[in-house]
Amino acid sequence: MKLLSCHIDNFGKLHAQDFSFDPGVNVILRENGWGKSTLAAFILAMFYGLKKDAEGRDERKRYDPWQGGAFGGTVTFSSGEKTYELSRSFGKTPEEDTAVLKETGSGREYRLTEDLGEKLFSIDKDSFRRTVFMGQNDDASAGTSQDITKRISNLSDNLNELKNYENAAGRLFEALNGRAENSAAAEEALKEEIRTLTARIGELQGDVRTLEEERTALREVREEAFRDRRAQEELQRSLSETIRLKETALQKEEYRRLSADRERAEKRFSEIESRFPKGLPEKEELAEAIDASREQLKTAAVREAPVLTAEEEEEKNTLAERFPGQDASAAAVLTIARAERLNDRRKAYAEKKAAFDALPPEDPKAKKKNSPLLLILGIVVLVLGLDLAFYGYFSLPLLLYIGGGTAVIGLVLLILGIILFTKKRGGVSEAQAERARLRLETENDSAAIADEEEALSAFFSSYGLSTEKGKEEEIARGMFRDIERLEALRAEEKAAILAEEEKQRALTETIDGFLDRYGFQHGGNSLSRIFEIQNDMERYELSKAEKEKAEAAAAAFEEQHSVERIMNTDTDDIPGLEELETARAAAEEKLRASEEKEKALEDSIRTLSGSAEEKAEKEAALRTAEEALQEKETHRRLLEKTGAYLSAAREAQNDRYMEPLLTGFRYYYGLLSGLSAEQYSIDENAGVKLMELGEEREAGSLSTAYRDLIGLSLRLSLVDAMYTGEKPFLVMDDPFVNFDLKKTGEGKKFLEKVAEKYQIIYFTCHESRA
Repeated sequence: MKLLSCHIDNFGKLHAQDFSFDPGVNVILRENGWGKSTLAAFILAMFYGLKKDAEGRDERKRYDPWQGGAFGGTVTFSSGEKTYELSRSFGKTPEEDTAVLKETGSGREYRLTEDLGEKLFSIDKDSFRRTVFMGQNDDASAGTSQDITKRISNLSDNLNELKNYENAAGRLFEALNGRAENSAAAEEALKEEIRTLTARIGELQGDVRTLEEERTALREVREEAFRDRRAQEELQRSLSETIRLKETALQKEEYRRLSADRERAEKRFSEIESRFPKGLPEKEELAEAIDASREQLKTAAVREAPVLTAEEEEEKNTLAERFPGQDASAAAVLTIARAERLNDRRKAYAEKKAAFDALPPEDPKAKKKNSPLLLILGIVVLVLGLDLAFYGYFSLPLLLYIGGGTAVIGLVLLILGIILFTKKRGGVSEAQAERARLRLETENDSAAIADEEEALSAFFSSYGLSTEKGKEEEIARGMFRDIERLEALRAEEKAAILAEEEKQRALTETIDGFLDRYGFQHGGNSLSRIFEIQNDMERYELSKAEKEKAEAAAAAFEEQHSVERIMNTDTDDIPGLEELETARAAAEEKLRASEEKEKALEDSIRTLSGSAEEKAEKEAALRTAEEALQEKETHRRLLEKTGAYLSAAREAQNDRYMEPLLTGFRYYYGLLSGLSAEQYSIDENAGVKLMELGEEREAGSLSTAYRDLIGLSLRLSLVDAMYTGEKPFLVMDDPFVNFDLKKTGEGKKFLEKVAEKYQIIYFTCHESRA
C-alpha cells in the first residue's frame, strides 16, 4: 500500500495544504512548530478517525482547526492494483463525522465508519501506531498490543494457547506437590505390602496349575508388547512423513515467494520502462537539458532583479512621479518656445517704452477726444481668452472652451475699438498719434507679459517647479532635460529585459527539444521534470537489476528442486507434530509398562513356591498392590513427563513466532548501527532485553540514542513480521534526533535500504538529518 497524495482543508494549525508522495523516501523538511506531527496525526486520523489517545486526551479537541472552517481533508492511496480516494470530515462529535471511500477507476463509493483502518489493515489503531508510525524517543520496551501479537503469530488462538500452557503447568505443579504431601504414606505402605507379599510368594512352592496360569499370562503380555511395538513403528513412520510434508510445504511457500518476487520485479520493470516512450535518453543530452534548466532558473532570477542601479531606479521613480503623463515632453517643448516668445516680448516692450518716454507730452484735450478705451479693453479680453485656451489645452478641456469664447469676444471689441479710434483721429498731430500708439502698445504688451508670466508659473507649479521671472526658458529647458533622462532610463531598462527574454527563449527551445525527442510531456517546473526523468532512469537500472536477480533466484530454485512434485504434493492437512509426538511417547510408555509387567511375571514364576491356593491368594494380593503402586508411580511419572512436554511445547510455541521477530530486529540493528545484536533478546511481549556482564537488563536503561536505535529496529521487525503480503507505508517523525553525526549518516543509508521495501514519509526539522 502506498500514499499518493493528501489535501488538508483544516486540521489543527494546518490549513489548505497539499502534499504528494512518491515511492521510496519522501522528506518533509520543516522547522520546529511548523506542524509535522500534526500532519502525521492527520494521516492516522484519516484511516482511524479521532478518539482519545493513550493518555486519555481528546484528539478531536486537540486538532480542532485553529482558524475554524471545515475540519478534515482527503487522502489518495493505492492498494493492490487499485487507487482509492478517502474523504473525511470531522464534526463536534463522532456522530457528525462522515467518511467516503471512492475507487478512482470505477468511481464506486463506499460509506464508512471509524473502523476503516481495522478493515484495511486488520489491526486496531494502537497497533497501527506502534508499527507503521515511528517517532522521536520511541520506548524500545513498550512491547506489543494484543492485535500485534496475534498478527505476528498468524494464529487467532495463539494467545489462548500460551495462556493454557501456563494454566496447565500450574495445575501440574499443584498436583505433584499435592501427591507428595498427601500420598507419601499410602505409597510407602503399598511398597511395604508388596515387599512382604513378594517375600511370602518366594517362600511358597507353586503348583503346576498356578505356574501354567502365570505362563499363559506371560504369553499374553508378550503378545501385547509385540502389538505395542508395531504401533510405535507406525507412529514413527507417520512422524517421519509429517516432517517430510512440512519440509515440502516450506519449499512450496519458498517457491511461491520467489515467483511472486519475480512477477513483481518484472511488473515494476515494465512499468518504469513504459515511462520512456521513445527509449532511454542519452546521458549527455540529459546533462545538457539539466544545465539548460538550471540556467533558465538563474536567468529567471536575474530577470526578476532590478536592471538599473539603486540610484538610477530611485532617479527614474522620482522623475516618473514628477512627469506622470505621456505628453510631458511635448508640453516641455511648447513651454520652451513660449518662454522664448516671452523674452522677445519683454525686449520689444523695453524698446517701445524707451521710444514712448522720448516723445513730447500729450495734449490733454486731444486725449479726451481720442480715448482708446474700447481698443484696450478688446486687447485685454483677447489676451485673457488666449491664455485660458492655452492652459486648458494642457490641463482642463473646459477652460479650453471658455478661453476660446472669451478670445472671440475680445477680438470683436478690438475691431470696434480700432474703427472708433481711427475715425476720431482726424486733426491730431503726428506726434500725438505716435505717442498714443506707443502708449497703447506698451500697455497691451505689459498686460500680455503679465498674463504670460502667470500662465507659465501655473504650468511649472503643476509639475512641482518654482518660477523666477526672467528664467522661464532656463526652467523649461531643465524640465525637458529631465524628461529626456526619464525616457533614456526607461529605454535602458526595456532593452535589458528584452535581452533576458531572448536568452530565456533559447534555453526553453533546448529543454523542449529534449522532451520532444524522447516523447515526454511539457509543463510545470522544467528542472523538476528533468530531474524526475533522471530519477526514472536510475529506477530503470535498479528495477532491471532487481528483475534479473529475482529471475535468477527463481531459476536456481527450479534447477535444484522438482517444482512439479513440490507443487502437486497436498500439504493442506498435515497432522500436528505435537499430537504425533505425544502419541508416540504414550505408546513408548505403554510398551515400557508391558516390559516391566513381563519381567514381573517372569520373576513371579521363577519364585513361586508353596501351595497353589496361598500362592494364588498372595499373587492376587500382590497384583493388587503392584497395580495400585504402579498407578501412583505412573501417575507421578506422567505428571513429570507432561510438565516436561508442556515446557518444551511452550518454548517451541514462543520460537514459532518470536524467532522471525528477533531475526528481523538483529538485521535492522546491524544495518543501522553496523554492530552485532547477538546480545539482545525479545520476550513474548516484544520487549527488548540486553545481556550484559552475565546479567539481563531492560533496554530502557540504555542511552537515549541507543533506545532510539533499538526502538526503530524493533518497529521495522514488527512491520516485517506483521505485513507479509502487501507492504504498508511508514511514517517516521525525526527518529534520528538523538543520533550523533556518524549515526545520523548511517541512518540516512538505513533509510535508503528500507525504502527498497517500504514507502517512507520522513519528517525532520534539520537539514543535517534530511
